[in-house]
Amino acid sequence: MPSLFSKNNTFRSLIASIPVENHAIEVNREFWKQHFEKAGCQKIHADIFGEAQTIWLSRGAILNSTPSPQKCVEILFWGYPSGMRGSQHEKFLANLQRIADASAGTKKDWQSYFEVFKEIKNLGISTITKLAYFHNAQFEKYPALILDDRIINLLQAGIWNELEGFKDIKRDKASGMYLDYLKTMTEIAAQMCVQPAQLEFFLFSLGGSFVDLESTPRPQLKPK
Repeated sequence: MPSLFSKNNTFRSLIASIPVENHAIEVNREFWKQHFEKAGCQKIHADIFGEAQTIWLSRGAILNSTPSPQKCVEILFWGYPSGMRGSQHEKFLANLQRIADASAGTKKDWQSYFEVFKEIKNLGISTITKLAYFHNAQFEKYPALILDDRIINLLQAGIWNELEGFKDIKRDKASGMYLDYLKTMTEIAAQMCVQPAQLEFFLFSLGGSFVDLESTPRPQLKPK
């Protein structure tokens, strides 16, 4: 399996060059309009889109915005521009104030934070960690990072030597390994002199695209 610490430092240079806060997602006004009307959230929809038919939401803009229901909506848009599975996005909007209150509430340890969101229902590890990341949460001094299905799939495949310890991670049990994930990612990022979020984005976008030239075949990602 390949190592993030390549002999010629290739991966460090690549990861360090990622302008992660510029990473942006395009969102369509009309797709979301009906869902906001159903939830009685038309004002937030209008405040976000104005007269535009599409908007771009960047990580940096959301990270630097003030905690509010609108910020949580922007996180929803950024993470799920075409909607969540089934009607989960409608349930998110129906619980928007509770989600906003939990996101902006008193800082908690990870397990307490996770349990508050699980009580709201219909929120999984992917959405909860997005909310934590964009609200600049920290757990045991480690900055929150997104842990979504794509990252979990990559970890299960055991592609990267430094992350082999997460091969047994399961989506429904991932919360129990989240602190170890943050610790490992933060420590690797520090050794590489990159931001943890840059490392996370590299794994998300390109983490399944490389092989160790000295050993084949490589581990296989599970089909979606």
